[in-house]
Amino acid sequence: MKNFSAQLLQAAKANPAILLEMVNGSAVIASLRQRGIKPLKDFDYTDETIRADNMDQLSAEEYDTHDRIYALINTPSSSTDKLEHALATLYALRDKYPDVPSLYNFTAVTLARLGRKEETHAALLETHQRFPDYLFGKISLAEHYLRQGQPEKVPDILNHQFDLTQHFPPDVDLFHISEAIGFYSIVGMYHAATGDAAQALVCYSIVRNLNPDHAGAQALARYILVTDLDPAIKHQNHLADFVGNDETPSPGLLVDDAEEATNLTAAMQAYLPIVMTPTKNLVHYHNPNMKKIKPNEKLKVTEVSYVGDEGGIACHIQRAKVEELLVVSLTHLMPDKKHPLYKAIRHYQLRRIKSLANQQTHRTGGRGE
Repeated sequence: MKNFSAQLLQAAKANPAILLEMVNGSAVIASLRQRGIKPLKDFDYTDETIRADNMDQLSAEEYDTHDRIYALINTPSSSTDKLEHALATLYALRDKYPDVPSLYNFTAVTLARLGRKEETHAALLETHQRFPDYLFGKISLAEHYLRQGQPEKVPDILNHQFDLTQHFPPDVDLFHISEAIGFYSIVGMYHAATGDAAQALVCYSIVRNLNPDHAGAQALARYILVTDLDPAIKHQNHLADFVGNDETPSPGLLVDDAEEATNLTAAMQAYLPIVMTPTKNLVHYHNPNMKKIKPNEKLKVTEVSYVGDEGGIACHIQRAKVEELLVVSLTHLMPDKKHPLYKAIRHYQLRRIKSLANQQTHRTGGRGE
């Protein structure tokens, strides 16, 4: 255990996700089954807006302002002056549209960025009380208590429901990617904070598969590592119980259908270059050394290659106007609906998502990209 702890500390300093790649998924699933814990339910997700949450009340200009504020409060380098201005704008919009929950949630986030702790807590409570079914209100309040070292308050906030699908009516079968990432990031943190590494790893795998570069995935990986070393936590299990993934996956555990992926790669190569647009995952991906990608930017894919089961189909993009070469997963790009390969690409993307979701019951898997 001493040597393993040293590994954890080293991994946490360098890249917290490295050690989690060594997890034996079969051991995790076996542990959960032994405890009678059922796998999380399957779900489909999208980047497109599917729940308006009364946002349709806003004018086009106000909608753009709303999106700019979202980007601002999620940018670490945003200045205090800009945050103060955003806060004033949010209060004005709230007065005009008192039934738009995101305005209240953004207010709480902005107050937190400004370091106003008491006001932040009050704003989070107000959001949750005014909109008890608003998922992001639950997520924000739960995260607040986790950051305050009060994980015992999380179950009541989530109504003791730790499966995303339980927070929506039974007929809802499509979720926004931000809902899935936000929810399972917080649920994973809760499980880690209460010493359940196995369930935390399942949540991490879901978030990682949705977007490994998302801040939620990186924060959860770090949180799992740190809490695993905390002697004050009563641990049900440790990462050491599951690390050592030397298994050879059977065909049933593979993410990709290699034949389908290889054939699609060959088909795409025949159409190169292919112009595609980024998903929101790619738009929100932050790299200080990379010129920001715009939502409707036309990205020219000049090369594709199948990098294997875990990575899927990699797309090489030479961006116009900047001397920059990107290599991203096909699941982070959207083809034009009129393109001859549109249906084949979308089928591949959705099948890959479902395959990853099936890993919930096999290799700490989840749903994702």
